Amino acid sequence: MRTKIVCLFLCIIVLCSSCDSYFKKLDGIDFSVGWINMPELTNLYYDYPDGGSCGVTEGRITDVYWNEQYILAKQCKMYNDSIKGYYIVKILPPVKKGVPYKKIGPLSEEEYIMKKKELGLDEQKMKHMNIFKNRILWLW
Repeated sequence: MRTKIVCLFLCIIVLCSSCDSYFKKLDGIDFSVGWINMPELTNLYYDYPDGGSCGVTEGRITDVYWNEQYILAKQCKMYNDSIKGYYIVKILPPVKKGVPYKKIGPLSEEEYIMKKKELGLDEQKMKHMNIFKNRILWLW
């Protein structure tokens, strides 16, 4: 009986302390997209060579486009799927410490379109990932 109580107690601790997470590496660059605990906190991360990571954008990133030089990210509002802002991230050479990117944003749609034109970026010619495309139950 005592063993059953101990096992039950351990199971409760594990269930209460576990957290849900998701991370997907962006092919060909040292960045990933993911979240810890809540999909609403989806962020773009720089992945350091030693295994650590650093958040680049604010939460609820939904679409990411990238090539070897730039990352374009769209951010939705917290409780609906309307676009809140846009980010353009210039990829810099890898570093052991510090910040290996230059972030522009959040931008309005007009600013985003103008900056993409200025930089010669075309989403259709870039790799693409939609984070929530295959989620069946996206309630926000």
